[in-house]
Amino acid sequence: MRQLGVEHVVALSLEGPLRFSRLVLTSLGVEQKATESILSTMEADDYAAMRTAEFSGPTGSGVVRSSAG
Repeated sequence: MRQLGVEHVVALSLEGPLRFSRLVLTSLGVEQKATESILSTMEADDYAAMRTAEFSGPTGSGVVRSSAG
């Protein structure tokens, strides 16, 4: 998206499922420590996939532009 001129990217599509997962795990009685461990892993995987997709870009060029000040 940055290659297309977007200055700010917010990963809303990733946050919703993480919050929902927290609610489900808590409702099922999963201990907080286990819930945090599960969600940390999910979050790391999701954001890693997003960074990989961002770096690859729509053209696969591998060029990430940063916005100038």
